Amino acid sequence: MKKDEKLALWSERIHDFQTSGQSCKAWCLENQIPISTMEYWMRRLRNTGSLILKLRI
Repeated sequence: MKKDEKLALWSERIHDFQTSGQSCKAWCLENQIPISTMEYWMRRLRNTGSLILKLRI
């Protein structure tokens, strides 16, 4: 998977999480994604300015 494809995938996942109304922990458990991986991508996308994040952990 190319870098831009990964960024798009994780932007979509984070958007899905933010609109779900769930906590990060609950969403990650439901979607079988490690919380540490989700936190990594939220930091990475926030630092690149690709996404405005509202954390709900």
